[in-house]
Amino acid sequence: MAAPIQPGARLLVRLPRWLGDLVMAEPTVSALAERWALAGAPERLTVAGPGRLLDLLGEAGVAPGATRTPTDGPDWPAALVGQDAVLLGTGSFRSALEAWRAGVPRRIGWARDGRGLLLSDGPEPARERGGAPVGIGVVGRRPRWAPRPFGATLAELSALIGTPVARTRPRLEPSAAALLEVDRELAAAGIEGPFALANLGGRAGSAKAFPHWAEVLEALPQGGLPVVAVSGPDEGQRLEALPRDPGPEPRIRLRLGGSKAPSLTGLVALARRAAVAVTPDSGPRHLFTAAGTPTVVLFGPTDPRHTADHLGGTTSLVAGAPCGPCHAERCPLEGAAQLGCWRLLEPGRIASAVVAAARA
Repeated sequence: MAAPIQPGARLLVRLPRWLGDLVMAEPTVSALAERWALAGAPERLTVAGPGRLLDLLGEAGVAPGATRTPTDGPDWPAALVGQDAVLLGTGSFRSALEAWRAGVPRRIGWARDGRGLLLSDGPEPARERGGAPVGIGVVGRRPRWAPRPFGATLAELSALIGTPVARTRPRLEPSAAALLEVDRELAAAGIEGPFALANLGGRAGSAKAFPHWAEVLEALPQGGLPVVAVSGPDEGQRLEALPRDPGPEPRIRLRLGGSKAPSLTGLVALARRAAVAVTPDSGPRHLFTAAGTPTVVLFGPTDPRHTADHLGGTTSLVAGAPCGPCHAERCPLEGAAQLGCWRLLEPGRIASAVVAAARA
């Protein structure tokens, strides 16, 4: 068993660059920050990750006394020098190599993909037997690493070095300023009661972006929940591609994408005000869960086992295509078979799940 790291030691937590994983890391970051604060040395805990994600944690009040170091800023990787230990919440070889080159004595992370030699504390994660995942999809050519929720694996590493994580469900609180701004936008759009939040985001051409939003919105009851549709700063074309209802009460009352895309903290505030959210399996899905919003999650090419944790309030609709879950960024199939996983999720089924989740 690894030796505990005492509170007050100089510990750097290297967070992942993906939004969903960072949200799932919140309970571990909060547990470590609380323990270091009780020891009277909160600043000796350093939280490192992409700047915009660190801003999200800061505005949500996570680890208020910790030192924050952007991994995309000028002080990285020099911030590793002088640390007593680094807890690697990343799975890359490079992150382990940077810690080793900086001379950090304790380097804690999962030993996979050849980086075990660079770690001082490196348990090996579990593997599958090579069978089809949860009865669906293709059989692996060799025993694969078992898909597990990221938050659970990071909490296990934290417990390994002496800081157990009691609250494991992610929690993000929107700021008062973000809630006020959201309330203004909703009022200007004529939304005074419950609404559905639809995340249409996804990189252009990505197989992980759900392609049939127009059909889903058409299947929602006319005159029912108004919809606030959101996408990222570079994904505004997805909102513009949706048809506009000519009537006085269009299904989509507010479109926030492209240059009008909400910030991450704004997205948390929107989720807090929403009666229900619907989204493909992506980073914003975890924001909605952390905000406490009932959420309908669409799984096409992604494996639900990666996020099979804290599913209270979550309705998971899994396509279960015979060629997946593949996690491919581009669908390798052609013709009628292309993106077949998404066609298995009927728009009416999704709409019914949204209505049911809003009423629950």
